[in-house]
Amino acid sequence: MLFCALAAVAVLSGCATPLSPKEDALFQSYASATDRPATRPVRSMSSFSDSLVCMDRMMRDAEVPTTLITSKYIPDFSGRVPVAAKEMVITALSQMSRQSNAFRYVDFEVDIARQDTVQNLTTILLNNNQMELQRPALYVSGAISFVDQNVLSNRHSAGLSGARIEAGYDRSRAATIIGLEMHLGDFRTRTLIPGLDSANEVIMGTSGQGLDLAGRIGTYGVQFNVGRDLVQGSGAAMRTLVELAAIELAGKWTHLPYWRCLTLDNTHPEFQRQLRVWYDEGDRTTRSRMVQRYLASRGYLAASETALPPGHALLREAVGRFQADVGAVVTGEIDFPSMSALCAISWPWAKTGSWRASDGPS
Repeated sequence: MLFCALAAVAVLSGCATPLSPKEDALFQSYASATDRPATRPVRSMSSFSDSLVCMDRMMRDAEVPTTLITSKYIPDFSGRVPVAAKEMVITALSQMSRQSNAFRYVDFEVDIARQDTVQNLTTILLNNNQMELQRPALYVSGAISFVDQNVLSNRHSAGLSGARIEAGYDRSRAATIIGLEMHLGDFRTRTLIPGLDSANEVIMGTSGQGLDLAGRIGTYGVQFNVGRDLVQGSGAAMRTLVELAAIELAGKWTHLPYWRCLTLDNTHPEFQRQLRVWYDEGDRTTRSRMVQRYLASRGYLAASETALPPGHALLREAVGRFQADVGAVVTGEIDFPSMSALCAISWPWAKTGSWRASDGPS
């Protein structure tokens, strides 16, 4: 008996000897095809991809000058959203600058731990005065502010048990909230600019359901299980938040009605508040020039009549005609209701542009 066991071990040991690579050549020849992805790559899109294009066109029409911008690292202190948020910021700014060239990103990494070969060469050339680095005017700061997991959780389960059969059903749903805070800062003074901020959150859902069946036939048992789960990815959720924040920050920086690109109601209280801030911040001359461009875009003034002084007779007449057409009290004065009504029904900035260099840091 012992002799038979030793003989079996010897035979198995011989079988365990590695085969010659040449004998496995046919099997290995399939590797170059097997390691290819089964599906083609797709462009990363979000619900705000079209809004980025809209902002690009709006800034092009307003002739917004190019602004150099950079970004800090966007951290996630929760450790639950492992995404490259800074790279998403760069992509969003780039997509908003294809036609307008509104933003040019300055790629300079300050953190030594994240510096690469290009950064090292840049540092050497800068120290030897062989390279000049343009100083950005703005920088993006922010962080993934919170990740609240399973703020809502709903679960249902039921079961049935008998002498020879058991059955069970389970269904669960949960919701997780991710928040993102982003700000624009003046690079020269390293101060965050009041009002140039964005705070948004998005909900990610998870769901699952399963069915279990078990039975006995004589002395044998049979078991059956089927399940289906859905988990929304944090990467796509973060891209949505980053693109929305980039649109808001760009719109607030350039004083353009960014909400028109978000396909939201112009009478939304938040947008009305932003319009009010712009109205109160501007002096009488600035408001007059702004409203004249509104009126010219609607045909109440000729294109050559957009530099009239405040209180000019032609301007008062044009404002009065507009107020009469929209059913407002005709005063001929440039007040906030008239400016808000003009913004709601027309493109406020014509080709002449309305961006002022004094609106932001130099």
